[in-house]
Amino acid sequence: MSRSEHPPANALTPPGAPSAPAIAGAHRVVPRAHRRTSATIGQQPPARYEPYLDGLFTYCLSVLCDHDSAAAALGDALAVAERHHGRLRDRSRRRPWLYALARWACLRRLTHPPLAP
Repeated sequence: MSRSEHPPANALTPPGAPSAPAIAGAHRVVPRAHRRTSATIGQQPPARYEPYLDGLFTYCLSVLCDHDSAAAALGDALAVAERHHGRLRDRSRRRPWLYALARWACLRRLTHPPLAP
């Protein structure tokens, strides 16, 4: 069956119900600018850490095995890195320093998990 043979998405919705978006994928339903809350806009990491973010998150995820915990640990590591970025004079040591901070944040979360509210 080709795409032209499929019924449109709005043909499957009952009368009076809001129509489904024509775009597949939940991440595309709400435009990126609207998904951000005012709290997350200020939490964008500085551009100097951008080349390392994917690898750092993957590392945290491999240690913690939980997406939310990994994101929180990476946030902790980047917060410490930002507070102490003036101490790192040699740019070639930035990557190992960030991984050391990520390792510390992950181990801290494993040994002292945050209390549930």
